[in-house]
Amino acid sequence: EMEKFDTDQSFLHPILSECRVFKSELELALIQYANDISSAAHVE
Repeated sequence: EMEKFDTDQSFLHPILSECRVFKSELELALIQYANDISSAAHVE
């Protein structure tokens, strides 16, 4: 379906990559929660 559209990934890629660098407090809390769950799975 997407093949019929012309795409230029070089335009948005740097912008989206930069956006991934900055995290909100909520994003950080969710990442920490996921890490905590993952770590707990490895504890006897």
